[in-house]
Amino acid sequence: MKKGILRRIATIALALLFVASSGIFLKQFMDKQQAQRTYEAALAAAMSESESVPAAQAPQAPSLPDLPVFSLPEDGAFLAAVDLASLRETNADVLGWIHIPGSVISYPLMRSHDNEEYLHHTWDGTPNVAGSIFLEQHSSPDFTDFNTIIYGHAMNDGSMFAELHKYQWQDVPEQYPYVYIAIDGAVLRYAIFACYEADISSDTYRLTFADAEARERALEQYHSQSSITMPLTVNAESHILTLSTCTGNQKTVRLVVQAVLDGILPR
Repeated sequence: MKKGILRRIATIALALLFVASSGIFLKQFMDKQQAQRTYEAALAAAMSESESVPAAQAPQAPSLPDLPVFSLPEDGAFLAAVDLASLRETNADVLGWIHIPGSVISYPLMRSHDNEEYLHHTWDGTPNVAGSIFLEQHSSPDFTDFNTIIYGHAMNDGSMFAELHKYQWQDVPEQYPYVYIAIDGAVLRYAIFACYEADISSDTYRLTFADAEARERALEQYHSQSSITMPLTVNAESHILTLSTCTGNQKTVRLVVQAVLDGILPR
């Protein structure tokens, strides 16, 4: 008798567990679908009618160094006229737009105030597990720091920063070597030079350095850990972009892709 009761209790418990698990799975699936629609809407709002690649002009961004101008790739031509003001009508936290050719990474870039909100909200403020791509709260929004950090989830459907993981293989950055960020007044181009896993307590996540020597030591560490090698000059006076996403291995370990600012296109 007791065995029968226990068996029924166990069956009910398993059924409840299945229902709960199914509910969680369905919620995640719905969130991902909603996030996709949300970011498709963002791209539609940000796109200009003009799709032509602009001619190179003289740099006009006084807060950043005098760097060569460049021509945008065909799939990034929209960055020259991306309408950030239109996106800010929905959310004033929109800082810019990040785009990596050869990947699905093309999203509004948010300015974080606490490094928490945009882990759990899309660019328009909707609660969602996909979150947003966002700037480290202590990084300068004008990208003039030695090391500027940007975060994003690695979603298992391949969205957000998931495709950063493919930059661990040499042929990918060789084929798609640049990260583009459109901000007010300019498109910034960063050339990828490193990809590796790093602990969040390491110099990879350091924002301030005592002097040029400390920055050079950090660069040596970046290069020594990297699974890729790119023929680029990076020094203590460079402006580094660190893209960070989760690995699923340890709570304090992240995968990072690092790139150096090598061009500025006025817009």
